Amino acid sequence: REAIAYLRSMGLVETRRGIGTRVISTGSETPLPARRIRANTLDDILHVLELRLTLEPRAAALAAERHTPQDVEKLQQAHANFQTAARRGDQARREDYQFHRAIIEAAHNPFFLSCYEPLSQEAIPRARLIATELDTASTQRYLEMVAQEHGAILDAILAHDSEGAREAVVCHFSRARETYAAYRQEKS
Repeated sequence: REAIAYLRSMGLVETRRGIGTRVISTGSETPLPARRIRANTLDDILHVLELRLTLEPRAAALAAERHTPQDVEKLQQAHANFQTAARRGDQARREDYQFHRAIIEAAHNPFFLSCYEPLSQEAIPRARLIATELDTASTQRYLEMVAQEHGAILDAILAHDSEGAREAVVCHFSRARETYAAYRQEKS
């Protein structure tokens, strides 16, 4: 299941309930959301992703166990808002943050929120990029991948699948970390 979730996060397979999994791409072409990223910005992005990889998988697992009907509504609305913003061509930074914040809130542990809230939209890697660094076409493909990953996280939470939710978040952030680490490889 973890392997399928990882392949899905890379945009290689598509999973549909009741239908199964099918290959949608045979090559891993990870869209890079920026042309270049300054070294200090890249370090900040990778540090925040490390923090989020520690905090958010557990929060998603708890959200799968503890969510209320109000949480479900908020999660679904946040996901829909992200998709709408991405389709409009926005960076969807605020909507991305709101989706992840809704997960943190659905964990119903105020200490998770107190750790997450100071990050605000800066928790979203794209929020640290300046306009001249962005590659619009790649960013659009990147946001489509993010939307798929968010969908997998949401599905697992709504199914009360705490392990699946945890794995989906780990895949989401691992893929993001690999994407941004690729910029470091470019400089080497």
